Amino acid sequence: KKQATYDQYKTIYEQHIYPVIGKRNLITIKQYDIQQVIAKMNDKGLSTWTMKHARKIMHIAFERAFKDKLIAENPVVEIEIPKKQAKPRKTITASELKILFENLKNTRWYWAFQFMLVTGLRRGELLALKWSDIDYENRRIIVDESNSVSGLGDTKNSKVHYVPLSERAIYYLSKQKEMLQNEHNPILYNLELQKLDLIFPAENGTLMKPDSLNSVLDRINKKTGLHITPHMFRHTFVY
Repeated sequence: KKQATYDQYKTIYEQHIYPVIGKRNLITIKQYDIQQVIAKMNDKGLSTWTMKHARKIMHIAFERAFKDKLIAENPVVEIEIPKKQAKPRKTITASELKILFENLKNTRWYWAFQFMLVTGLRRGELLALKWSDIDYENRRIIVDESNSVSGLGDTKNSKVHYVPLSERAIYYLSKQKEMLQNEHNPILYNLELQKLDLIFPAENGTLMKPDSLNSVLDRINKKTGLHITPHMFRHTFVY
């Protein structure tokens, strides 16, 4: 698994599975006990998505134990997940966007967020994007990498996908290049950094940390009372 996936599974296990069955003897755990893990998560108001992932984690573990003949059967089979009405995806309103970009206009992040808004790229995909990924001839963006806490890697579903390249997106790219020139970003003249070919590098020309985008928004949210996250740009693009 990717590091981010591993960390996600580890958190779910430590917070929701271990407190219920973590200290139990393996052979004493039955289907009822597994259902109790899910029931307690449901009582906490956790999402269907999180409960399904908890079930998946337990199924993987107990299936391994079953194959190793440590238990007679996998108790996670036929475990039910309560059905919940999906929460509406949070988008950014026009008035919120106006406030946001007014606070971004004098920062080096302005064109990055504008570009994310008109392409729907994920945070990691945006930060991993290279100039060579921009296919001007076919008017598309080639998305084949993502930047996570563990560094560059595959996209979320490990597949290459293509995003239409609109006129507005092309304009924002030109403004981003202009911004890099104005700040004399090292990626433009350092031979080693030039190899990275990054469109949205850090101020020192290196690969930007994903949490940097969150930090920028956190500061603006605190100042303005907004509640905007990087992923909300993707939701807003879709809608």
